[in-house]
Formats: sequence, C-alpha cells, structure tokens
Amino acid sequence: PLLPASSSGVIDVTSYVFTQVASYVLIVISLAIPNNPVNVFFDHQVVREVSSILRAKGVVPAVIAVKNGQCHVGLSDEELADLALAGEEGRAVKCSTRDLPLILARQAVAEGSHEAPIWGATTVASTMRLAHMAGIETFV
Repeated sequence: PLLPASSSGVIDVTSYVFTQVASYVLIVISLAIPNNPVNVFFDHQVVREVSSILRAKGVVPAVIAVKNGQCHVGLSDEELADLALAGEEGRAVKCSTRDLPLILARQAVAEGSHEAPIWGATTVASTMRLAHMAGIETFV
C-alpha cells in the first residue's frame, strides 16, 4: 500500500520520493552497508556516489533508515552524513525486520531529548519491508 508523504507517525516518505512513486518513476533503494558486524556504519561518500550514478541513469534513489522512532524513506545529504557519524559514535544500531518494533519504541522515547538523533540502520530485510509499505517495488 502506498503511503502519502508524512501520513503516518511511523513512516515518513519524503514528498519527492512520494511524487516519484506516485508517478511510477523507477525508484531504487541504496543501502547503508555496515563496515563490520559490530559497528553499524557505512561510507557516506560511497552512498552519495552510487546515488549520483543512479540519478544520471534516470533513477530516483531513496535511502531508508530509522531516526528517533520514525522510519524515513528518502534521506537528505545531511541525514546521510549524520547516519554515518552516528555509526562511528555508537548512535546507530543494526535494525532487521524483527527489531523494528523494539527500535521504534526505544527511539520514540529518546526523541524528546535534546541529544543527537538515534538511528536504526536497516538491513536488507527491513529495508525491503519498509520500501514495500511505501509503494516502492525496485530494490538494490
């Protein structure tokens, strides 16, 4: 089911991604790749380069992650940079489908604090699930 942008307290689909999905423009999800199984972080520059290549081919990339108790479909460059930094600082946790309810609940409690955002770096399984919920059919 396609969710309108920002329609749910749990999932936030950026308006640009939502418009592209509604227009049936091909959407590709670029994944954050953990550097190791203990510290979940990725090379922000690689994600930006892959996204740039995809855009040049007419594809709309949308990175999916969990931030402070809300699933985000489509991250800004600033959010991508913070997600990468969060992995290095221990503010990001690996988030598979089975972990989503716990991560969402734990992060929602932390949302009221004035500290830096807490991130859930989605695995292939949870990214696929959230992409499906947002109406995205193409996935890499």
